[in-house]
Amino acid sequence: MKGLRKYIAPFAPDQSGASGVLCEMKGMILILDAGGCAGNICGFDEPRWFGSRSQIFSAGLRDMDAILGRDDLLVEKVIKASRRIRSEFIALIGTPVPAVIATDYKALKRMLEKRTGLPVLTIDTNGTELYDIGASKAWMALAETFPEANRDGLQSEGREMAPYSKGLEEDSLSVGVLGLSPLELGTAAESRPDGYFQDKALECLRKKGMSEADCSALRINCYGMGAGVEECKHIDNNKYNIVASPSGWKAARYLKEKWGTPFVVWCPPDLIPEGGQLISAWRQSRKGSGGSSSCDIDLAGCRKVLILHQQVYADSLRQELEKISDASFTVASWFSMDQSLMRDRDFRVREEDEWQEKVREGEYDLIVADDLFRRALPDYRGKWWNLPHFAVSGKRGSL
Repeated sequence: MKGLRKYIAPFAPDQSGASGVLCEMKGMILILDAGGCAGNICGFDEPRWFGSRSQIFSAGLRDMDAILGRDDLLVEKVIKASRRIRSEFIALIGTPVPAVIATDYKALKRMLEKRTGLPVLTIDTNGTELYDIGASKAWMALAETFPEANRDGLQSEGREMAPYSKGLEEDSLSVGVLGLSPLELGTAAESRPDGYFQDKALECLRKKGMSEADCSALRINCYGMGAGVEECKHIDNNKYNIVASPSGWKAARYLKEKWGTPFVVWCPPDLIPEGGQLISAWRQSRKGSGGSSSCDIDLAGCRKVLILHQQVYADSLRQELEKISDASFTVASWFSMDQSLMRDRDFRVREEDEWQEKVREGEYDLIVADDLFRRALPDYRGKWWNLPHFAVSGKRGSL
């Protein structure tokens, strides 16, 4: 039955995905709600909220404000806040309220940019989609807004705003990473050393044919996870972009069409510790150890394996496992899946009963997925490897 959940908890919604992309970027993030949606983001869907600072606000819309569409009051609130708080940009993130009253985001953007002189990102999430849709819209807003603002400058009331300072050399070699956030990978993504993703990205690009000379001069910009507004201003100058999850795909394709930036699709499997542990355990099973010291699973006997996560990570993990195993691997996801990355047996899940049916039909020896999904499979007798997905269960993983 559509929408019926008996075992699996609701996933992070689209406004949480959008907020997660912008959380570290020193902007004023305004959730267009009465207070509840912003509370859910800060209390449940944003693991960085309790360990770092971010300017996330609720618009505090009252019933009559929403019914009458009092955009003038919203604009005045934002202007007052922008005078007191230093921000690099303003982001307006939608919820069911502006979706119902058909808020004019373009008009809000024009008014606020004119009054504040700051770039304004408008993200028309509606609270009914999943987090990956909101994240995709946020990365698109970054790709569309900052390069144009950097080239053209902005004009505010009474004064001309100069274009952004260059900050980064336009002829420097840089690679952008789109799609990576704690909602994709949990707090495991935050805990890695600064050079970790850089080393892994260079390894990937060497395999794709980049010269050693270029690799030695390369800088990795992981947008939303370390790289901030200054790097986004020059996102059009990247030599390559890396799509680390399906939510980064749309922005990468836009940047390729607009600025000619090629992209590769890849996510390091050991970025989630449990993924790296699975690879290590499988190698050990080939040597006759029968599993790993941390689990009792006999991986050598697994012939049919299902990997359930966001598509890019799951496919990257599959490719690594195929190098060391002749098992049959299927990738599935509850979130966006791009046809270009799908194989014949891959599938997307939308409903709980569909999930149960797919597992029953597949007769998998091993399922690699967040433990939350196991609750919906009381009759499953195969093996299970926990692969945390923060947007699904809110579990931080093994850290």
